[in-house]
Amino acid sequence: MSQTKASLVVLSVCAAMVAAVFGFIDALPQDLQYHDFADKRAHVLSIPNSFDVLSNIPFLVFGSMGLVGIFVRTRQGKYAVSFVEEFERFTWAIFFGGIALVCFGSAYYHWNPNNQTLVWDRLPMTISFMALFVIMICERWNSSLARILLLPLLLNGFLSVWYWNAFDDLRWYLIVQFLPLLMLPLLLGLCRGRYTHGYLFNVCLALYILAKIVEVKDKQIFEASTRLVSGHTLKHLFASFVPLVAFHMLRTRSAIRSSLPEKQL
Repeated sequence: MSQTKASLVVLSVCAAMVAAVFGFIDALPQDLQYHDFADKRAHVLSIPNSFDVLSNIPFLVFGSMGLVGIFVRTRQGKYAVSFVEEFERFTWAIFFGGIALVCFGSAYYHWNPNNQTLVWDRLPMTISFMALFVIMICERWNSSLARILLLPLLLNGFLSVWYWNAFDDLRWYLIVQFLPLLMLPLLLGLCRGRYTHGYLFNVCLALYILAKIVEVKDKQIFEASTRLVSGHTLKHLFASFVPLVAFHMLRTRSAIRSSLPEKQL
């Protein structure tokens, strides 16, 4: 598909999703039952909701691994992870940094689940959602547009959480969370990438979808596992593997020659 046609499809899907959410769906207040998680045990060091709190540690480990790893240099002084444009390194750093911050925000929330603490869980997630969206735009669509959109989209993420907290309406936040997930397979299918190993983006998407599924089945999984582990704890673990897979992709992939700017050929 040509770049122009792909752009029209992408823009149309974005506009349709925003119009559908705000035009046909009434305001979505936060369901207070959301805070009623299955595993409320304080088994570890008397930490409330121990497993839901401590299962956030992998976000810090894998997020930090990616954040530090993309700036590591070889003995020759070159970056071990290379990018076509240095702007990409900066955007990936935001993505991994947001993931690392999820550990603290989510642990704080699960220590005492309520709408006020949930704000700090969702804020760092919006950083990573929006950074990933910009990464996909840069790698698969238009790098110049990605540079323009980075700060506005990050601000959009913050404002979506503010809007939900101020007006108890989740519609804007749901767009921030799910639009990048919808656009990921679309951009992968319609637009040629500038790197090999693009299929690993699909692995990341599959892990996140799996995380959302076990989140919904929180109590059922807790009972089915004879109260060994809850669905929400598994959600954290599955989602935390997304930055690990992403970092593996960055370390192993290489630029497709035809996508390089002339000065790099």
